[in-house]
Amino acid sequence: MVRDCLRNTGKSQGGPKGSIGNLVYRASLALNLMHHQYTGKSDLFVLGGQGRLLVERTLGVFLHGQDLGGREFSIEKKIKMMEGQNLACKEMVAACHKVRWYGNRTDPDETDDLTPEDKPDVIKNAFIVAQALLLKVRKV
Repeated sequence: MVRDCLRNTGKSQGGPKGSIGNLVYRASLALNLMHHQYTGKSDLFVLGGQGRLLVERTLGVFLHGQDLGGREFSIEKKIKMMEGQNLACKEMVAACHKVRWYGNRTDPDETDDLTPEDKPDVIKNAFIVAQALLLKVRKV
């Protein structure tokens, strides 16, 4: 339901890449891919990577219009910026950090790989992020 509401909201708002409507729609696509990897044959790389993209797109909405001074910020810094400005509840901030952390584990060789046992926690936290995003765009 959250996934469908995000998709429909994003489609109805529309807009070019980087716009709120486009970010919301693309967040719903990431959530959809995560769901398929969770329920079907699991590709943990896709699960973690799409989770990270979900967080990046969600941060794009929460920090939309913020003056970043033309600088590039890491996801972690953007989450801390959102937290520092009280733009999201503590549960959502913690979920963003957790999903980001899982996403980071999908690529570098020096990190532990995601395991099938991690899947429920990845999805649980991704849906916390998605629900917060849906609440945010319904207020906009």
